[in-house]
Amino acid sequence: MPHTAARAQRAVALGCPAHGASGGACTRHFACSYARSGGRARARARAFARAPPYVACYVALLCMRCSFAFLGLSHVCNLVAPALLGSAMDALLRGVLPVSQLVIFGVLRFGVAAFDQLQRLVYLRVKQVAAHEIAVSTFGHLHSLSLFWHINKRSGVVLRALDRGINSAAVVVDNLFLRLGPAIIETIVISVLFAVKYSSAGSSVAIALSFLAYCVATMAITNVRTKQRKVMNSADNEANQVAVDALTAFETIKVFSAEEFELKRYSVAIKKQQAAMRDQQTSYIALQLTQSLIIRVATVLVLIFSAMDVLAGKLSPGSYLSLYSYTLQVFEPLSWLGAMYTMLAQAYVDMQNLGEIMMEQPDIQDAADAQPLRLENRALGATIEFRNVSFTYPKASNKLEASMAASVSAASANSSGQWGARLRT
Repeated sequence: MPHTAARAQRAVALGCPAHGASGGACTRHFACSYARSGGRARARARAFARAPPYVACYVALLCMRCSFAFLGLSHVCNLVAPALLGSAMDALLRGVLPVSQLVIFGVLRFGVAAFDQLQRLVYLRVKQVAAHEIAVSTFGHLHSLSLFWHINKRSGVVLRALDRGINSAAVVVDNLFLRLGPAIIETIVISVLFAVKYSSAGSSVAIALSFLAYCVATMAITNVRTKQRKVMNSADNEANQVAVDALTAFETIKVFSAEEFELKRYSVAIKKQQAAMRDQQTSYIALQLTQSLIIRVATVLVLIFSAMDVLAGKLSPGSYLSLYSYTLQVFEPLSWLGAMYTMLAQAYVDMQNLGEIMMEQPDIQDAADAQPLRLENRALGATIEFRNVSFTYPKASNKLEASMAASVSAASANSSGQWGARLRT
């Protein structure tokens, strides 16, 4: 602000006692007011420049709260909608057109989808801030490690572990806390509704046991499919390697007339690959059939128990329809349970790998009581000296000792100190 400084100098030159005594308290001279306003503007600009990190944290926290609020509203709409559908059915049986119930039912079903998409949109900001914090802290930790650690580590492996570790945190939150966790809570609430609101204890027990059986069967078969996937990938790699080796060594194969031998090798590799693919497809079909069987058995049991309650006068036909809707609703978010379980298992491994990197400690660390060196006045003649310096290479038997006589003045602009060193091994 060259103009601001010039105005302030003019005010002092005019002999303004207020400006000279109180540092800009004068309001009579334009130069004094201009200088004062310019200083405040610079202070506000400096404060605003420091604000973005705090604002970003506040926005991320607000987005996280809004995300969970939208998630809760989505599940509330999902729980209320079947009850309104049953109420509309009872109104029809009484000969009344349930326009209001049906309209509200449609609004609630739309609210389920709308709040779910809003939750995903708002949570994106939270996920980005969290990923940024993890990436920056991990990258800074890598720079704090020693050169020996970096030399003995493959950079590509470290960077891939860093990338997968950052993504694994988002996978865990997305699948465990935003999908699977709310689905479990909603199932518990529906079981309680069956027993308390609709007085159908049999339906409540049936839906709870079916949900548990669905989860256990899905995870068990998914574990088998994961092992089969590894076998299939290994067989695919082997078949590809056999083909590459044969084509690369084409001249050698021709010289020794080994075409028939290579064809047999390739044929065996292809058969192994196809057998692994058949096992993978068979387990997938078994998973789909098992899940479908559990859902159908649960639906039939709930319908039977609720039909018995209707005949006993405990339930109305509308409540019977509501129970059926709730039953289908329980298993709807679990259609991707196998994929979620696989991603969570992989994310756990990736987070372990990232944790191992973060647990690495620098070889040279400051003492716990180390104080920062502050030289407020360079004219004091402070110097830096090295005494009894020694070091060793990792995994080396000999120790290098350096007897150094070094003195460097902190006030000198260049390295003008006298150095002398003697090394002993």
